[in-house]
Amino acid sequence: MKAIIRFEAEQAKKAQSLVRATVADNNSTPKYLRIKSEARGRMAKFSIRTSRLDTLVATVDDLLSCIQAAEKSIEVVQKS
Repeated sequence: MKAIIRFEAEQAKKAQSLVRATVADNNSTPKYLRIKSEARGRMAKFSIRTSRLDTLVATVDDLLSCIQAAEKSIEVVQKS
């Protein structure tokens, strides 16, 4: 099973920041889970591949939460 999350940011720098903010979580995954993150221009792309449906759903939920938190953090930093 595979899920792809694409996020178009206002600026390329923000897309890169979102990808960098999630990399640490993606480095220690079980063997049955693969996560690939990349930023190209204003697009941040996250690919999740696993053989387990429960893992896919939980990982997508966790990743979306991380992206949302990173986005809010970026907005706070930009305002200051």
